[in-house]
Amino acid sequence: MTRKFHFVFSLVLALVGFSNLGLAQQRLKVDILNAESGESGRRNGIPIQRLIGNVRISHRGTIINCDSVHIMRDQNMFDAFSRVIITDGSTKLYGDVVYFDGTTNIAKIRGKEVKLVNEDVVLTTQFLDYNTRTESAKFFNGGHVVNKDATLTSERGYYNAPKKVYSFANDVVFEGDEFRVLTDSLEYVAPKNVAYFFGPTRIYNQENFIYCERGWYNREKDQSNFTYNAFIDNGKQRLYGQDIFYDRQIGYAKILERVAIVDSLKNTTIFGGEASYWEKTGDAEVVKNPLLVLAETGKPDSLFLRADKFIIKTLDNDRENRQPADSVYRKLKALGNVRFFRADLQGVCDSLVFDTRDSLLHMYVEPILWNMGNQLTADLIKAKMLNQQMDRMFFEGNAFAVSQEDTVHFNQIKGKNMTGIFSKGKLSRLDVLGNGQSVYYVRDEGELSIVNRSESSSIRISLKDSKVSRIVYLEKPVSNMFPVDKAPEEEITLKGFKWLNDKRPKSKMDVIPTGTDFSIAKRSKFTVETSKKK
Repeated sequence: MTRKFHFVFSLVLALVGFSNLGLAQQRLKVDILNAESGESGRRNGIPIQRLIGNVRISHRGTIINCDSVHIMRDQNMFDAFSRVIITDGSTKLYGDVVYFDGTTNIAKIRGKEVKLVNEDVVLTTQFLDYNTRTESAKFFNGGHVVNKDATLTSERGYYNAPKKVYSFANDVVFEGDEFRVLTDSLEYVAPKNVAYFFGPTRIYNQENFIYCERGWYNREKDQSNFTYNAFIDNGKQRLYGQDIFYDRQIGYAKILERVAIVDSLKNTTIFGGEASYWEKTGDAEVVKNPLLVLAETGKPDSLFLRADKFIIKTLDNDRENRQPADSVYRKLKALGNVRFFRADLQGVCDSLVFDTRDSLLHMYVEPILWNMGNQLTADLIKAKMLNQQMDRMFFEGNAFAVSQEDTVHFNQIKGKNMTGIFSKGKLSRLDVLGNGQSVYYVRDEGELSIVNRSESSSIRISLKDSKVSRIVYLEKPVSNMFPVDKAPEEEITLKGFKWLNDKRPKSKMDVIPTGTDFSIAKRSKFTVETSKKK
């Protein structure tokens, strides 16, 4: 036919019996709305009806525009060619060619630039299969999705138009103005504005790098949940856990299971079972067997500290103390059943506070310190740190120092208050201030021979290799000396004496909670660096 004509008619194919089982195959129903010409013929032996020029047809409410179409009635199929546009409700699809199977309701759309447009979402690919019944589409060999403020690319994907749910797999990249996500699989639920991640996932924003192996991100609320080997890195601190909830707007993170907070500036890591972290203030709380590990610069030994609960307060730009504007100070509170171990220092108490502004440590409620062979107690113990080493100690109220000579004999020093002076991490001097009392054993050729019981309001004790080497009574003393084997028990045992060695942590294993996983933080640097390269 050469004359342009317009006709509208419907081709309805009756059901054809298929088997004795009563199955039936429905033949293709197409409404032809427009064409410039038409003809009948055969293609590969199959009867076809060919429509040419400004073709417009309808199938179950779906409108197809194209330059030409081949309708194969017996096969329940049609093929549309050149400048194909499919309109299905609010969804439009564009391609160079479409192969439609009426039995499966699948339209296979192919072309140099195949597009699916739904409201403000545009999917671009070269290979797209669309189900006209379910209004769902899937693409493969690469696709690119754009909406008003984000883009997404992946190798494969699926889109459910009625539910507005997108699913993507293989080399998924999801990014907007303030974030970038690299993952293995992602599902995006447009009505909720929530993206779900599956597989190893790397997330970048202006403040943080985030890694997880499963999670979700709510773009409207700017909230996230990251699980399975998850961590957040802000360049100064890293937060690890098996389950991390993060609210970016308020800068809050809740971390559960195998928790680790790594402070690279302070060489400190805090482990635990549950933690809360406030990003804007740098404050944190850690519970469920919390453990702090402080790796000291230039020393092979680390400090291990545990308690029932840790509270960390961060102080920036402390003008009151006239500190530098870029300084960061932290106050650590360890509450309940405090125990700590380092090779040269151990301790127990009910609660402990350490402030980095003045490097001063406070131990409260029945505190006990051990330094080498010395046991030190008081109502309150303060310790001054210098260059990450003990420098001064202050024992306030009922101060008592004990060292063991043998299984039954103990050197004892007691006073109202005491000050301990350290040299290279070892106690080298004790100054007793007020109500000073001492019991000191003297050896003769290695054997205990004499014990000296003295009293003076002020006493200075020098120590060498953790042993008493000299005692100076600064006020006139009252002294009694006894042969060791004839010394009355009441004379050589000061009131309040207790040997508490059973409470002393003997190794770091006495402090480390069962099940603490140190491997959590060991992979951090490699993971962050390799992720940033990608």
